Amino acid sequence: MTNFYLNHNYLTAKSSYDVQEYINEIARFLPLLRLNNFGLKIREDIWSICLLDGVSFFNYLHQNSGKDEVVAFILGIMNSGPYFSSTPSLRATINPTFQSQLCEELLLSCFEDNQRYILSLENEECLTHANYTVSGATHSLEIQNCIGLARVEHFFENNLILKCIEDVYDQINIRSKKVKVLPSAWKSAKLHNFYGRYPEVLYTILALETIDLTLLKGNINDKERVKEYKAETGFEISRESNGTLNRKRYEAQRLFVIPGLGRKLFEWHIKIGPYTRIHYYIDVETEMIYIGHCGKHLDI
Repeated sequence: MTNFYLNHNYLTAKSSYDVQEYINEIARFLPLLRLNNFGLKIREDIWSICLLDGVSFFNYLHQNSGKDEVVAFILGIMNSGPYFSSTPSLRATINPTFQSQLCEELLLSCFEDNQRYILSLENEECLTHANYTVSGATHSLEIQNCIGLARVEHFFENNLILKCIEDVYDQINIRSKKVKVLPSAWKSAKLHNFYGRYPEVLYTILALETIDLTLLKGNINDKERVKEYKAETGFEISRESNGTLNRKRYEAQRLFVIPGLGRKLFEWHIKIGPYTRIHYYIDVETEMIYIGHCGKHLDI
């Protein structure tokens, strides 16, 4: 999974009375990142930040987690990571220049990790350029700085051109090692008119890894899985009704062969508009997601 590194420099210039705005903005980024199968890494010592009025970020989150759902949500992310180092060991020059030790350490961590993308908040006052070049003794790294939600949306639009279903499947292979498109899904997709909705096909399939697989691993019930997926992506997943599966002909349309596992019933599917359905099977034990059908609405 590709990541953005979070630039939290803006937080250091705020008091505990203003920090809620910062937290809300981070929360708005996360669904978009997940939709595009991107992660967000935070600095390992973000807890130790002291706000302008002397309150630590750690204390602020814990004091307010019971009062605000967004704060509780961000607290969970801060607790679990993933993190990047606060003490990069490599030295390098940065261009354009600026005056901030925290931002310098962020870009040097990116250089050390070969990380090309950072995420800054809308009102960032230090890293205000769209691109930074970090140069060491043997090589240089171009780092892209997306400032605010609109820039992140623009980033994904510019870096993703999908002209056909083959482009979608290529992107799946690039972005995920846990999603396997079966030959049956290639066949059904080639026979289907997607009406140009290739980005939705890609995003909803990738979201199975970041959302539905995670929920299944946590033993979350079907109702909550449907609710959570819809909240995160805007699209619906659904399990086939017993009425449909009790008819042998309809059940047969949803049976697909997974190499090594044999024939499995792909009863769960993603709904994209009235015409497109993506049937999938998640093997929780191996953490693999199989796409068996991607195309027309199967018979019911």
